[in-house]
Amino acid sequence: FQPPISGELIMETFGIKPCKEVGIIKTEIKDAILDGIIHNNFEEAYNLMIVKGKELKMEPQKKK
Repeated sequence: FQPPISGELIMETFGIKPCKEVGIIKTEIKDAILDGIIHNNFEEAYNLMIVKGKELKMEPQKKK
């Protein structure tokens, strides 16, 4: 099982280097898919990534 959002995309989107926040966001997306909160597709996972990033005080540096 691979969520549609990679750590590389998270780092690129928020303009960050490898850090614990990348793992937090990846885990949130994976858990949301496994718990049936979102579907396993790019659009829903991307939107959740943006929400979780903002909760961690990060702003997207580029749009998809």
